[in-house]
Amino acid sequence: MALTMRVALFLAINACLAVLCQGWKVSMTYSLDGKTYNNFGDINVIQKSDGNFTGSIEPTKNLGETLATKLKEAVKQNPKALYYIQAGPLLTSNSACALLKANLAHDFAVTIDHEHGDFLSITIYPRGIYDASAEDFDCSTEGTFEAYKPRLVSNVIVTSVKELPSPETAAYLQRIEEEKRARQHGAAQDNRGFLAKYWMYIVPLALFMIVSSVMTGDEGQ
Repeated sequence: MALTMRVALFLAINACLAVLCQGWKVSMTYSLDGKTYNNFGDINVIQKSDGNFTGSIEPTKNLGETLATKLKEAVKQNPKALYYIQAGPLLTSNSACALLKANLAHDFAVTIDHEHGDFLSITIYPRGIYDASAEDFDCSTEGTFEAYKPRLVSNVIVTSVKELPSPETAAYLQRIEEEKRARQHGAAQDNRGFLAKYWMYIVPLALFMIVSSVMTGDEGQ
C-alpha cells in the first residue's frame, strides 16, 4: 500500500512539473553568404517551476569543427564577412571575424512572448567582445587563423515580454454617452418660463432700481 502511494505521489509530482515547466524549441540554421544555410541545431527555452525562463542550444554533431573551418574560409575571402543565424522567420548576423576572435563562443539573446509561445527576436553576440572597435571586425591582418583552436560554446539569455492590458475604451465611451444622455434629459425636462428660471437675478436688479429711484427723488427735493 505504501509503495502504491509513493508511486502515485511520484506520478502526480511529474504531472505538475510537466504543467509548470513549459518549453519551446526552434530549429536554427547558419550561413556565411546570406544565401546558403546549413543546420545549426535547436534553441530551447524552458519555463521553470519558479516562473523564470532558461535557454540552451543543442548544436548538430561536429558543428564546432565545421563552423570553424567555414568561418576561416569566409574571412580569408572577405575579412569583413558576416555570419548569419536564422531561427524560423527571425534573422540575426554579426562579424565572422569577431566570432573567430571569441573562439566560437556564442551569446544568444532571445525575446519571447510566453503567453503565446512565440519567439519575437533573436540576436547573436561574440562572447567577451563588448566595446568592439572597427579593427575587431576586420581580420585582414590576422593571417589564416591557423593558431586558433576554437571550441563551440553557447549561452542563451531569455527576456520574456507580456502583452499590456488594453485600455477600457468601450467602458469609457459608454460612460461618456451615458453622461451626455443624462445632460440632454435634464435639459429637456426644464420647461419653465423665463421668469421662473431667472427670478433670482431679476428680483435683486428690480430692488436695486427701485432703491436708486427713491434716493434720486429725495436728493431732488
